[in-house]
Amino acid sequence: MPIKRLKKHLDQQYRKWVILTLIILGVVILSSRLLFSLNAGVPASDTVYTLSYDINFTTEKTSARIELSPPWDTPHTSVIAQSIESKGLRLLRSRGKNESSRDIIAISTTPGKKRFLVEFTIHISPLAHKRNILTKKSITSMQRERYLSNTSDIEADHPVVLNRMQHLLSKQKNKESLIKNIYSYINTSILTDKKSLADTSTSALQANKATNLGKVRAMIALCRASKIPARLVTGFIIKEDFDTEEHHWVEVYNETQWLPYDLDNGYSETLPPNFIPVRRGGPAIIQHTNISALKINYDINEKYVPVGKLGHDIKGVMDIFDLTRLSLDARTTLAILLLLPLGAVFTTFCSTVIGIRTFGTFTPSLLALSARYADWITATVIITVVAITGILGRSVMPDKLTRVPRLTIVFTVVAMGMTLSVSLMDYFSYNPAGHVVLLPIIILTSLIDRLYSVLDDSGVKPALVRLGWTAAVGVGCYFILIQEQIGHFILANPEIHLLTIALVLILSTYKYKKLSQFTGFKWITEPGKPKATQNKQDNGNTENTALDHNNK
Repeated sequence: MPIKRLKKHLDQQYRKWVILTLIILGVVILSSRLLFSLNAGVPASDTVYTLSYDINFTTEKTSARIELSPPWDTPHTSVIAQSIESKGLRLLRSRGKNESSRDIIAISTTPGKKRFLVEFTIHISPLAHKRNILTKKSITSMQRERYLSNTSDIEADHPVVLNRMQHLLSKQKNKESLIKNIYSYINTSILTDKKSLADTSTSALQANKATNLGKVRAMIALCRASKIPARLVTGFIIKEDFDTEEHHWVEVYNETQWLPYDLDNGYSETLPPNFIPVRRGGPAIIQHTNISALKINYDINEKYVPVGKLGHDIKGVMDIFDLTRLSLDARTTLAILLLLPLGAVFTTFCSTVIGIRTFGTFTPSLLALSARYADWITATVIITVVAITGILGRSVMPDKLTRVPRLTIVFTVVAMGMTLSVSLMDYFSYNPAGHVVLLPIIILTSLIDRLYSVLDDSGVKPALVRLGWTAAVGVGCYFILIQEQIGHFILANPEIHLLTIALVLILSTYKYKKLSQFTGFKWITEPGKPKATQNKQDNGNTENTALDHNNK
């Protein structure tokens, strides 16, 4: 047997064994995980609840906006799942690190009656979760200034507040005892009255009776008057109730950590495990603009069915492979990341079986990721403007440029095109967040650079056809990336991607006719090089050959 033939035979056999091994390994690990997870779930002392926000409203404009704050994780509570129902609304997700930037934002796309339903699944563990929540941390000078400042509801410099503060300062020994004195004073001097109109710090101190919110603001005002940072926390006490309401408490900063104080229930410095904060620094969980007939209903229900493998009381090395222990924000991002290989598989199928040519295997998936990261309208506008700008820019770009200066020019053109896109959308009252352009700029710079290469090598028509197919395959990848449930399933069972690798290897062995080679599907095939381009390249090759001959 000839050497080349033997090598080819061995390579085919090796590939078959690798495929078989990956399939067996993936099935065994997945089956084992699913089998063990049947006996896992919630430990005996733990509970799982669903917290839902049911928001109904009417809008006469397409710019109506709803912002809601999701729950924060604590050492004892963890948001393990989230579902959103938002028909007729476009979702935006802020990705900053301050309190308000966590908000889930929905903007109406059409006028009329709307419903925005968000449900969070919360795991409560009295023994604390394995994932540590950092409680001791310093605050920035900006945060300190914010939590010492005056507001219309918390008047730290009001004479009534200052007089009460002077009385308490005369009894204090240190900062810790001062905080306790303030807490004790509010509890003993101000009566809780749900029907009271006193819900500001000044009115609560003057009337000596107030709502829960008024008492909380009074304590915050006294703390800020004594130069101790304090903030309002709005959240829920997780328990089944016929009438679920928001609950307010105080967090006071003692220069090392934030300490909670619940005036209604008498908790000081620590809270029970079923207290979950939702908004820090403000009373409103849900904020809105340009809407009417707003109705908000909160509901808490206990779930009696275990939700996956929520962990054990003691950490172990195997917890590294349990990705469900991560925070909701981390899991949401990783779930999208783990869908990218499926997008690449789809691109491989389109190339190998159908015969579609794209700008690389990963470019359609990355384009879909940029649309998923922002939203499809923003991504479409940005891609269109940048593509037009890039193609027109090619006509004025010098022909003989090395790749580095050309890529620099492309990067500049893309940045300017994206800036124009954001300004254009803002002009038509479509307000994208500024950070949405950060991911697409890298992807599109690489895409336009490849587009220029094909323009130089093959001409305009093949380049535009390939760009069109790249966008079309990218649309298919986008519909893969929005399958959040599949992404979370893969996150819980990452060994599934062993089967993904096996599937790619199987596709690589496909040697039959592509769909584009059949008579009725010739239109799929990318057109060949124009004769003028081909003749120019042939003449260039001839000149280079002659030049090489003369040099020799």
